[in-house]
Amino acid sequence: MRSFVLGFAFLVAPVALNNAEATVVSYDFTGTVTGVYGSYAEQSGVSAGEAVTGNFTFDTDTPVSSSGGSWATYYEAASVSAAFSAATISSVGDPKRALQVRNDYSAAAGNWDLFNIDDYPTYSLPQPIANRFCSQIRLATDPGNEVFSDTSIPDTLDLSWFDVDWFNVYAYEFNDQGAYVSTPWEIRADITNLTLVPEPATFALAPFALLGLTFYGWRRRQNTCLEFDISSIQK
Repeated sequence: MRSFVLGFAFLVAPVALNNAEATVVSYDFTGTVTGVYGSYAEQSGVSAGEAVTGNFTFDTDTPVSSSGGSWATYYEAASVSAAFSAATISSVGDPKRALQVRNDYSAAAGNWDLFNIDDYPTYSLPQPIANRFCSQIRLATDPGNEVFSDTSIPDTLDLSWFDVDWFNVYAYEFNDQGAYVSTPWEIRADITNLTLVPEPATFALAPFALLGLTFYGWRRRQNTCLEFDISSIQK
């Protein structure tokens, strides 16, 4: 019995430890570009119909930065990176990056829910006009549909919950004084698949689970041999 308890502890302890520490959530996504817009769309190096792959990560323990009842904004809570056929965007930890959650948000046509990330990454292709970029993950319901119970950062996401599944990239032009001038181009894509990325700790602790199984199997074999020897002596 004790060997079973020890083996079970080896199996459960790593999982419990990992779950207790898992506050950073990461998703891989794939999608299709639905359009590239703007007067300088060709400078994006991206075309409608091509595939995009990417990742976004968020920390569920991030404190609220601002809120308004049916919405809450969390600064420095999330990051987004992605790759197209010829261009990539890379998160650089901009302090203005923000995650917003809306629950039962009032609109003219009804209330709706939203999970939105705005990050300000680097863009791999040279840009003669644009000098700032915004990558956006936008998951929203149609008015009248609700998937969140409050405005806290959710632990899990599922594409089937939402009616709008967008990944957008915006190129901005700012002058030397830091004032907005124009949006030379923007990329719009539909997210078609969302996959939760296991925490690294899950892989790191996997050997402990294997060790627990091995130890439990070894103890069972020892007990079986011991019982056989005793029965042989009794005979």
